[in-house]
Parts: sequence; structure tokens; C-alpha cells
Amino acid sequence: MKIFSEKTFEKVANWTTIMFYCSIVGLIIGLIIGIGVISAGLIYYWWC
Repeated sequence: MKIFSEKTFEKVANWTTIMFYCSIVGLIIGLIIGIGVISAGLIYYWWC
């Protein structure tokens, strides 16, 4: 029973870590896309 609970805890910890890193990567990608969209909008506005 102890081994089972430890393995379950490891799975949960790994899943939490993966979700944490995925959310950070998602935020970074979101920021890059946001900056790109704003830059494209400013360039378009400046050219037109």
C-alpha cells in the first residue's frame, strides 16, 4: 500500500510539474504572439 501511494504521489507530482512548465511555455508563447501582433499592427498603421 505504501509503495502504491508513493508511486501515485510521484505521478501526481510529475503531472503537476508538467502542467506548470506547460503553463509557463504557454505564457511565453502568448507574450511573443502578442508582441508580434502589436508590432504588426503598428507597422501596418505606420505604412498605411
